[in-house]
Amino acid sequence: MVFQLASHSAVLQEFVCQESKIAFQSSLRAATDLLVSLIKSMGLVHVVIDGLDEMDEAERRRLLLELMTVTESCVEMRLLVASRSAHDLEPCLKPVSTAIQVDLCNTSGIQTYVRSRRAEWAQIRGFSQPEKTELARLVDPIAEKSKG
Repeated sequence: MVFQLASHSAVLQEFVCQESKIAFQSSLRAATDLLVSLIKSMGLVHVVIDGLDEMDEAERRRLLLELMTVTESCVEMRLLVASRSAHDLEPCLKPVSTAIQVDLCNTSGIQTYVRSRRAEWAQIRGFSQPEKTELARLVDPIAEKSKG
C-alpha cells in the first residue's frame, strides 16, 4: 500500500526510500507509521483489502490490528475488507464495521460472466460448432456449482 500511495509523487517516493532504508526491514510499526504519514498527506484515500481468508490466521489478525490503528489515525481513509467468512474476522471487525454479505444470489451474474468468457474464448480460438457445444457443456455448470 505504501508504494502505491507514493507512486504518483516524487517527494513521497523519496520519503519512502529514506524511511525504508532506516526501519522497514524489521518493523511492522515503522511500516504502519509510514503508511499513516502518507495517507495523511494524500487526503481522502480508499484502501481495499481482499482475500484475508487466504492468509494465515495469526498474520491476518496482525494485519487487521495494524489497519485498525491506521483507520483510527487517518479519518480521511476509507477501508473496504473483502473476504470469505472466517471465524476470527467477525469478532475483530464487528465493533468498527458494517458487514455486507455478497456471496448469496449471485448465480445469474456468475452465469453471465461464464457465458461471456466462453463465447470470447471460442471466438479467439476459432472453435467449431461441435467444440463450442462441448465447451458450453463443460463450463456452464460452473455458476450452479459456485454456491452463489
